Amino acid sequence: MVQYFTSRGYAFCFSNYTGSSAHGKTYREASRGEFGVVDRDDVIETVRYLAKSGRVDGSRVGIEGASSGGYCVLQYLTRYPDVFAGGISMCGVSDLKTLDEETHKLELHYLQTLLGLEDKTEEEKLGLFRERSPLYYAQHIASPLLLIHGDADPVVPIGQSEDIKQAVGGNDGDVKMVVLRGKGHMFRHADNMKLALVECEEWWKKTLLRIPS
Repeated sequence: MVQYFTSRGYAFCFSNYTGSSAHGKTYREASRGEFGVVDRDDVIETVRYLAKSGRVDGSRVGIEGASSGGYCVLQYLTRYPDVFAGGISMCGVSDLKTLDEETHKLELHYLQTLLGLEDKTEEEKLGLFRERSPLYYAQHIASPLLLIHGDADPVVPIGQSEDIKQAVGGNDGDVKMVVLRGKGHMFRHADNMKLALVECEEWWKKTLLRIPS
């Protein structure tokens, strides 16, 4: 994906936000209990630095991610509505409580660690789920949003994207959803990846290059 876009003249940046691997155990575990907060804020600082240093045009920065990265995209757009010219969430999470109830067995208790729920009361857990869920702040999304999701996704059910689409659209937001029929999580097959790339490039032409469709 990096080659695809850099070969077309786009600048591409990965942020090793708090919780990333390859920086030691302490750094990787620093997001425990702070998932959806420290990672979110680190990326915003990255964007502001790149714009301030003149490396990018701050008015034409887009953000994209898949799965938990898609969740982060929605977090950025709800909490920092004026930073990005557009966003793409692929198989992303919008409601953590629903995900906790519906995801597959392997990750069924994953959020317990990420959100630090082990010692929380039920009331505190519900509060954290709501606080960290972009769905409940969808009214703040001002950037055009593209959603791509497979309708056979067992990890992040497609309802996660359907719900945020309805919420953003209900507030007259610019939102488009592309459904990959019969496809699962993360679009690993060549045909899925090609379709996703084509849709992403068209979205960036519209929102970053501002080429009329």
